[in-house]
Amino acid sequence: MKIQTALAIALGVALAASAHGRTNALTASTNLLAIYLVADKIPDEQLRNHTATDVRLAPTPILADADFVTCDVTKDTFVITPPAAIRFGIATFAARVPYVMVAEGKRIYLGVFDTSVSSSRTGLPGTFADTVLVDCFMGLDNIPEEVLATIRTRDGVVTERLLALASTKPTTNVVVTIPTLNDQRVAVAAKKLLVRSKR
Repeated sequence: MKIQTALAIALGVALAASAHGRTNALTASTNLLAIYLVADKIPDEQLRNHTATDVRLAPTPILADADFVTCDVTKDTFVITPPAAIRFGIATFAARVPYVMVAEGKRIYLGVFDTSVSSSRTGLPGTFADTVLVDCFMGLDNIPEEVLATIRTRDGVVTERLLALASTKPTTNVVVTIPTLNDQRVAVAAKKLLVRSKR
């Protein structure tokens, strides 16, 4: 009888977790600011039909508190660390990638990291992310072959080895422009983040 009770509890927990995964509600997070990539492929022409609340997000943010060195919401600029730049740069290099800005667990807006060579626009807020890797490694010729190979295969898997390149190759922090839309929730979260980082 005890085994059946334990199995029933385990099944209930598994079903609850499964239901949570389908809705993709943000879990309680200690991140004040986070950028999540959209998990599902959405055709460009359908992006405008979606909002920040009706898309499914990747399980972990592409950028979060620990990745930000500083930010200036009046200029929509965020300085990120080299490991964050490698991870972010691989995910967005020469591609159109939808994302959601999240402030203190609240989804703010759906946007797009785009490429400057794109021939069409989505009408969503966003920015070009073409130069993140170039800036991180201080020149196109300095980007390691391992990073370029990952981009070529569109594998998307950023291994610890790739991130370790940030400590073995000359790299630098990178300034990324990400719209805040003058949203006060983003401004408040950014201010709290800056205070926290000074402690």
